[in-house]
Amino acid sequence: MNSALNTYQIQQIKNATPTELIGILYDMAIQATYRKDQVRLIKILSLLMRSLNHDYEVAENFFNLYEYCQHVARDNQFDEVRELLTGVRDAWYDSVVKGNKTALNTAV
Repeated sequence: MNSALNTYQIQQIKNATPTELIGILYDMAIQATYRKDQVRLIKILSLLMRSLNHDYEVAENFFNLYEYCQHVARDNQFDEVRELLTGVRDAWYDSVVKGNKTALNTAV
């Protein structure tokens, strides 16, 4: 069963758009907070930091948020990190993922 799940997750990642990959990273980070997996959480936050496009001013805000989450994770405050990332993930899905689908439906 675990092998089938891993295969599914690998395929999901391989077939994901860059936008979907960010959502997957948020989900993986939130899962890591439930597992209290500090190492994995910090690695995922580092990936999110490296994925930022610093041509946009908002990237600095996200960078600071991810950096703060890393700091809090090092103090094993997983609930706080989960709360922050859940809010960001939900906003991401609402504005980017659902927004793209709405734009596509409107264009048709």
